[in-house]
Amino acid sequence: MLWQIETFRCVTAGVLRPGGLKLTAEALQNLQTFGLKYQGLAIDLGCGLGASLKLLGSLGFKTLGLDLNLAAKDICSDFCLQADLNALPLKSEIASLFLLECVLSLLPKPEKTIRQSFNLLNPGGFGIIADLILQDGFFRADFSSCLDGARSQQEWEAMIGRAGFKILDFFDAKAALRELAAKLVWYGGDFCSDLCRLRGVSYGLWLLKREFGT
Repeated sequence: MLWQIETFRCVTAGVLRPGGLKLTAEALQNLQTFGLKYQGLAIDLGCGLGASLKLLGSLGFKTLGLDLNLAAKDICSDFCLQADLNALPLKSEIASLFLLECVLSLLPKPEKTIRQSFNLLNPGGFGIIADLILQDGFFRADFSSCLDGARSQQEWEAMIGRAGFKILDFFDAKAALRELAAKLVWYGGDFCSDLCRLRGVSYGLWLLKREFGT
């Protein structure tokens, strides 16, 4: 797994995704314009090493992180649960906010997780999904890494819509992905096969809402 590679952890400062905490903070600020309050429970699905959880806690949220990886759970054990994101062990309508940041492309059934994340939200709650986007003219390979789990923007948005979400906004974050790739090349490491495939992949972020009455 990428997070286990020391070079990758160093380059991403432990955040383990394009854009890092800066992109997360900007997304949260944008959600404020749609009515997000920094209160209630925020759930990070695929919390990794806990960087976003610490940010959310500093803003005033109660936090809960879920991750399948036991080692990640040990690092952020105060606020993490080990869990399969395709079978969330949580009740419905408990959260004000959820994050799914560069996680869905790693899952065998991403649409199932999107539907379950909708159920986690209280009516009027918000979500942030960020993930790899397969560009036109390119096709997914056999599933072996997050790059193979990329979907087109249309595919992701179809899943999001079927789950019941209203898409508030979309941000093209391709520059963050390119910046991460450049850093990996500069610092070195065994990333050549994946970096060569990035030309067919972009990165995007969606701001979502579960509207009242849904």
